[in-house]
Amino acid sequence: MPSSMIRRGIWAIGAAVIVVALVVAALPLIASTRIVRDRIAWEMSAWSGFRVAIDGSPRIEVWPTFRAILTDVTLSQWTDTEAPPVVEAERVEVDLSAMAALRGDVVFSTARLVRPTIRVQRTPAGLFLPAVPTGGRITRSIDTARGLVNADPAKPDLDKLPTDTFGTVEFRDGRMVASIGGKDVEIVSSLI
Repeated sequence: MPSSMIRRGIWAIGAAVIVVALVVAALPLIASTRIVRDRIAWEMSAWSGFRVAIDGSPRIEVWPTFRAILTDVTLSQWTDTEAPPVVEAERVEVDLSAMAALRGDVVFSTARLVRPTIRVQRTPAGLFLPAVPTGGRITRSIDTARGLVNADPAKPDLDKLPTDTFGTVEFRDGRMVASIGGKDVEIVSSLI
């Protein structure tokens, strides 16, 4: 093989490495923090069915995984704006798809809620459960699955189930509280 072909190959590999390095370095600049915050809040709302607010500015990390770190995150009922949030988290770490971010999309595979407080309510049966969302992809998927099972319990039509993929949700050092006598009382602590 001639040495000029080897040199061209080395130059091509070197150029490819430089382009990849520039793209990785530019990702935080491409993804404006305001756009990232608003888009992640919208996507979390679409999934959960709750109104999501992110008060802090997101921090974008590129290595070892592309992710956004959000602070002061709340999930609240859409219908009752006076009620306290259903979930409050000091920090939420969202693993994102770098390729989707370059297209302007937010696709996350994992959301870690760090030190969340989940508000639950006592049901007539005596159980403590969080408030039920008024919509969202998860609720619609559950309702669709229930309808398919009710229509044909022996052999539900699985092809009619939604195909939206849902990532992992993790809790770290969380707690559950319930309003008893007008005060928040801790029901569960150290939720992992």
